[in-house]
Amino acid sequence: MTADLASFLREWPPTSRLLVLAPGPRAEAHFQAVEFAGPKAAYFFLDSHAERLRRVSSQLQATPLCGQAARLPFHARSFDALLAVEALFAVRPPWTVLAEFHRVLKPDGKLLQLEPAGEGFISMLRSRLLGPGKRVYPLEELRERLARTGFAVDRAAAETVAGRAMNVMLARKLDGEAGPAPTWTTARELYAKQKKKA
Repeated sequence: MTADLASFLREWPPTSRLLVLAPGPRAEAHFQAVEFAGPKAAYFFLDSHAERLRRVSSQLQATPLCGQAARLPFHARSFDALLAVEALFAVRPPWTVLAEFHRVLKPDGKLLQLEPAGEGFISMLRSRLLGPGKRVYPLEELRERLARTGFAVDRAAAETVAGRAMNVMLARKLDGEAGPAPTWTTARELYAKQKKKA
């Protein structure tokens, strides 16, 4: 899979715009075994941690951008492809992240998403002591959530990546103007809608 990860980033022409997000605690390990090549302007690496942003973006030869995955600082349809490593595992709320992925990708844009297939010892201990925080999602749930968010899943498999068991999803954004419907609404918004219908 490591070779596939490199191929995903290399297969695009220089005019393409690719966004890379790796907010998870072990996400950097997935890039260490891969040698990336290509024009610097093609890759954009976004992270909220300045030090990790500097390290990974220099390794990827990418343009560094400081920001949050749950509120991406880009216009709609800004990118041809998006690579996300441990994004749902590390970011809350996770399904807002998927909606943001859908928003910033162009129609037929590709999403390669890698999520942990199991909890590490530290994460498991933290969950038992402090309650659930980071969460591991089953492969079928990831596939279902992507489909509900407006993606066609081309590949879904449990694979070993950088020595870890990962759920690997390759999807493409479906054509259409409409983005995914919001998954929540406030009580005030719901009341206003009911009042308008009456």
